[in-house]
Amino acid sequence: MAIFKSRLPARADLWFVFSSIIFVVNVWAIINILRAVPSWILSHTIWEMIGIISYPLVFALLESALFTLGLVVMAFLLPSKLLRDNFISQGSLAALIASLGIILAHLYGSDFGIWSVRSFAKYVLLLIIIILASWVLVYFFKRLNTIIVTVTKRISPLSTAYLALDLLSIFVIVIRNL
Repeated sequence: MAIFKSRLPARADLWFVFSSIIFVVNVWAIINILRAVPSWILSHTIWEMIGIISYPLVFALLESALFTLGLVVMAFLLPSKLLRDNFISQGSLAALIASLGIILAHLYGSDFGIWSVRSFAKYVLLLIIIILASWVLVYFFKRLNTIIVTVTKRISPLSTAYLALDLLSIFVIVIRNL
């Protein structure tokens, strides 16, 4: 059991990476929600709108948890020098780059024609290459590592509020579907 524990990142590191992922994913979810709310105001009650808003927030929480789980599995499988030692900076940077890539695909995907399987696979491969290149930069430039860790720790309180909102959304969905 000690061997498994030594391969995993520290709990505090996990929290900071999870909070950075929650931050990025929830900001994008809330932006999309706010774009749609004006069209709902005249056709839905407040309770219906709260229910509708709860679904993307719960999905954002699930997406954040799965991304964090993927990073933990990678940290477990890869040598500790590659990911576990700089887990906060590399995990947060991976979340930011992946989220920006998905946001660009969401906004401009039809313009670039990336919705065919082959084009989308090339796009995902490009994102993975950019993430790996950023990890190399973090590995060699300790100042960049320090800056990313500092920013990640500073957004953690706001991410806690987003997490509370996501958990409240789960509660709303459960109550709504009873």
